[in-house]
Amino acid sequence: MDQGEEASRMQSLVSQILKNAKPLPRESSPYLEPEDSPFSPPGRWGISSYELNVARTLLEPIELQARGEGRKEIASLVCLPSFRPEWAVWVAGKRETGFSVVLTEAEKNIWYSKLKAEMQFPEVPVRTHRCHLPTDRAAAICDIWRRILSQTRYHKKSELGCDGVNYHFAYWSVGSAPLAGKTWSPEETTVPGKLAVLGHTLKDYAKHTANQEVFLKTIEDQLEWFRT
Repeated sequence: MDQGEEASRMQSLVSQILKNAKPLPRESSPYLEPEDSPFSPPGRWGISSYELNVARTLLEPIELQARGEGRKEIASLVCLPSFRPEWAVWVAGKRETGFSVVLTEAEKNIWYSKLKAEMQFPEVPVRTHRCHLPTDRAAAICDIWRRILSQTRYHKKSELGCDGVNYHFAYWSVGSAPLAGKTWSPEETTVPGKLAVLGHTLKDYAKHTANQEVFLKTIEDQLEWFRT
């Protein structure tokens, strides 16, 4: 059978399938779902391409590092400072076998590297750190991430700003829908602020292995604040 006959046969088969197809019933919603994407109104495309580049630069190496965990849970934070290098940290693993903290940190600010490269995103070197985190602390962190992100609400007016620090949190576990939320330069006394501080401590814990006991004690103190 030549290519023309094969194409004609496939077209006839697809037409027959579509003719006999029946729509599947689904529950519809009277509301549109929130969207934060490159398809949003003008002014978002530049920052979206930046966020996409940050994800490729910081999250792809974490995914490779954590791939062997057989992970069932991930609590993550991506930190975007205005004038310092961007970084991301994951607490990933499963409660039966243990968790790791994986940190990726750009060696220089990705956004300003783009500006110096005439609006093209250059390849920015990344440092990666990985270490074990006791299961009880990791499980508590995952529980806190899940609880706080499940309460995420959209504000009438966005609190994200240009300068300062943007924090993007996410939680995922097997069998449940992923959760995500963000905040901009939160006050340290607020729940988002405490969550950001805990993220910084996890970063230090993964990066400065010689002082892990000190940071582990700090993590425990911060977890206690959320418990109470």
